[in-house]
Amino acid sequence: VDYTELFLKKCTVCGEPIKDVVVMALAKPWHKECFNCTDCSAALSQNGYHEEDGKPYCQHCFEIKFCPRCKLCEKPIVDTSVIALGDKYHPGCFRCSKCDEPVLDRTFKMIKGVQVCSNCDKH
Repeated sequence: VDYTELFLKKCTVCGEPIKDVVVMALAKPWHKECFNCTDCSAALSQNGYHEEDGKPYCQHCFEIKFCPRCKLCEKPIVDTSVIALGDKYHPGCFRCSKCDEPVLDRTFKMIKGVQVCSNCDKH
């Protein structure tokens, strides 16, 4: 019986024994050179990947494939979003159409199809 067969972890991707550094990610062992983005095959690090359905993705592929888009700027929303009138926005993108201040912790009204904060609505 071979030592490698008995004691070494096998790589999640290639199934070969891992004789050098074991990358533990998604609760599975990987060769460093086998731990790549599911979509584009870019090399990933143990601390720099996103997981979806048990598969690793680089930041770029994760944003394209899984992140919602901001209604205003159309860029991916990775963190916090503001949901208003059924649409999602980056917190900095959802602004009053009159004063251009973010409408995060203030009430707003829709006037003629655009959001207006409570301060501007008074004037």
